[in-house]
Amino acid sequence: MKKLLLSISQFGILTGFLFTASLFAQDANVSIQTLNSYYDTYNNTTKRVTGIYLAVGADGTNSSLFITTEFECMLYLLPCDVNGTISSTTPITAKIYNVLTNTLKHYGSYTFSNQSVDLSTVSGLADGMYRIGGWVNSNSAISNPPDNPSDNAGLMQSSVGGASGSVINYTAPASTSVQMDATSGTHFINFPNPALTQTTFSYALTQQPAVSSIKVYNLMGTVVNEINLNTAQGRVDMDLSTLSNGIYYCSLIADGKVISTNRMAVSH
Repeated sequence: MKKLLLSISQFGILTGFLFTASLFAQDANVSIQTLNSYYDTYNNTTKRVTGIYLAVGADGTNSSLFITTEFECMLYLLPCDVNGTISSTTPITAKIYNVLTNTLKHYGSYTFSNQSVDLSTVSGLADGMYRIGGWVNSNSAISNPPDNPSDNAGLMQSSVGGASGSVINYTAPASTSVQMDATSGTHFINFPNPALTQTTFSYALTQQPAVSSIKVYNLMGTVVNEINLNTAQGRVDMDLSTLSNGIYYCSLIADGKVISTNRMAVSH
């Protein structure tokens, strides 16, 4: 995991990162537009941060030219105290966006508007207080120079404003399950993982529910695939050919309750 090189202003803005530059040349510096990057609110019941605006800007040489290298932008979390003061410089990835080729022009800007992220899908996220931020060129696709890493990242403020008003107080969702046999429990895996165009789910419940299914969610919490189950145990294949490359979460659901959730990577 990359470490952050912090320089926090009185407004809680993260102004620098330490990273290894890629070998791919590019002809303009990209940056986060901190004044235009913010979010509305966090709801600890739904675990969702909503109303996110992540603004990316570029300098360059000619306003008619596009940035020709595709690069990533990351929404990340940093642990903090009740006042919003950062307590760790290791970013926790919450969501990844791609700025595609011929999307951002020199001296132009591009905004990911009205976004949301479900923090319950962030793998291994512990209970605690966090600040959310945006990191432009987080995969270092645009090399340094011309990209300047000192303006690539910044902490976002909520609609409340200020560092303390932008603290996200996260608690992991409570586990829910149907009644299980104490000696055998349940079983839920999929293979291969990472998967190409198909994966096989192996599952076992200790009792037959009235309704059960396997649902696959993207990082925005949207169901992108679903299989209804007719038995308490077995194996089923799922076609993944229509899914984009990335991270997904697969849940075994019985009678409306999530029994188990696995993380799955798709790479065609």
